[in-house]
Amino acid sequence: MRPLLHADDRGNSAFHELRTPATFTSFAVAGTTLYGIADATTATYYLVEGEGLWISRDGGDEWRRHERHGHRSPAEVAKPSM
Repeated sequence: MRPLLHADDRGNSAFHELRTPATFTSFAVAGTTLYGIADATTATYYLVEGEGLWISRDGGDEWRRHERHGHRSPAEVAKPSM
């Protein structure tokens, strides 16, 4: 996937690369909320590092993995890697 760019101003005249906690295979924006999905691109039994739905409500500064159902684990919070 190509780098994700985030506008720095309302006029969309300046951008910076968005850092994410995992490599997203899908990405969407709804209002001010960013959604990224990390998943395998082919059918496989191997898990993808950081697999799942990630949500940011602050422009990508902090991402939270959406809570999974079934086997419960603490909510994961990740600061994007450099």
